[in-house]
Amino acid sequence: MQTRNLKCALTEEQITQRGAQLAECVHALAELETGKKNAAAGFKEKIEGVEMTMARVAREIGERAEYRDVEITKTKDFERNVEEIVRQDTGEVVETRVLHPSERQGELKILRDDDDTEAMG
Repeated sequence: MQTRNLKCALTEEQITQRGAQLAECVHALAELETGKKNAAAGFKEKIEGVEMTMARVAREIGERAEYRDVEITKTKDFERNVEEIVRQDTGEVVETRVLHPSERQGELKILRDDDDTEAMG
């Protein structure tokens, strides 16, 4: 026996079933589209993170150096009118700047009257 694919009318029950099936498909498609957008955004963030790391590492290789927090000391040299910032790990002066006039004013120790009498007596 041979068969052929021919058009057949649907019953009302079959139409109702197809409508429910179509609604499920529309809902599933919407969820997939939302998932696709979220996944794309997640991958975009991951890609940008890797690109930033690559750029940092490439810069460090090119400069043959990296930036790290290093302990420093600030020393004011009133004779030269400068403040120097010195690395504690190497002793290298990394910055020298001119002192502001307000920084050149030394602290005055003022003795109170009762301090004078104690010092004298």
